[in-house]
Amino acid sequence: MKYLITGVTGSGKSTVAEELRNRGRVVYDTDSENLARWEDDEGKPAPSEHHPSEEWLKHHHWNINEDKLQKILKDHENIGLCGTASNLKNFFSLFDKIFVLVIDQPELAERLNNRTNNPFGKSAEEQADIFSWHKWYEESLIKQGAQTIDATLPLNEVVELILKDSDDNN
Repeated sequence: MKYLITGVTGSGKSTVAEELRNRGRVVYDTDSENLARWEDDEGKPAPSEHHPSEEWLKHHHWNINEDKLQKILKDHENIGLCGTASNLKNFFSLFDKIFVLVIDQPELAERLNNRTNNPFGKSAEEQADIFSWHKWYEESLIKQGAQTIDATLPLNEVVELILKDSDDNN
């Protein structure tokens, strides 16, 4: 089974990916596996900004590299992908199951302010951007049939719910 675990920035995707790997699952994280990169409006690679302005964020997009994604999906019968990207919806049909980590805004703000594994989301501009699409993103995925996972649950419970419903028998 090929499954996608997504959610807004700070919802816990990378932490879930790490725990699934610790349990012997094949899981890729779009942020740490070089599967995604910043691109400008024309789709050209763009250097990331340390603290991007609101204007910069309007014209740059975190996009998955389709060739890299196709290769890892081809190479593995059972695989999880954790991440989010501006062009992610283009790849939904490649997955048997999609999970969305849902989180309330106060908890999301707390996580963004205290995260240590990724600096993105700490600045006021970045948080304003994330909050602007937070609920819309979750709701749009639910409308498309994604299974919701309460990201405020303890990590072990989140992972158990994903494993239970992913039919992942690695």
